[in-house]
Amino acid sequence: MINKEDFKKRPSWNKYFMHIAELISTRATCRDRKFGAVIIDNDNKRILSTGYNGSSSGLPHCNDNGCKEINGHCVRTIHAEQNAIIQLAKYGGSNNLGKEKNIFVYLSGRRPCLLCVKILINFGVKKIIYKNSNPPRFGHSKEDEFADEILSQSSVELIKYNEN
Repeated sequence: MINKEDFKKRPSWNKYFMHIAELISTRATCRDRKFGAVIIDNDNKRILSTGYNGSSSGLPHCNDNGCKEINGHCVRTIHAEQNAIIQLAKYGGSNNLGKEKNIFVYLSGRRPCLLCVKILINFGVKKIIYKNSNPPRFGHSKEDEFADEILSQSSVELIKYNEN
């Protein structure tokens, strides 16, 4: 039975969605890096889609066959935010989305890569909230710098998660 004190412990929406992104990351099939993404309609506080990093459907996973790395980056996997958008497009719900919606994405790991930033901008995301629990392997890269540049030219906010 739940008592009244338990209701005082409800997490903020921000914490709630980040915890879900962290839970989603446990399904990732990469041995080294586990990331989760949650796409939400922030106006209605509803989850639209989730995704984790893993291989394309039906293909070998890193945790089965090892990572396939090129230039220090695993090329076998699809990124969590890409997978979340694919799931939304594949299973419905994307017809009503657009730049007029207040769409946020929560990422359990580091800031999105350059390609994911461009995809999220085109998808119409308003805010990208990332936890940064897994720093980039090689520090802040030229791609990160260009991602910052195009984010500053767009209306998308990149926010480092603060649990408070």
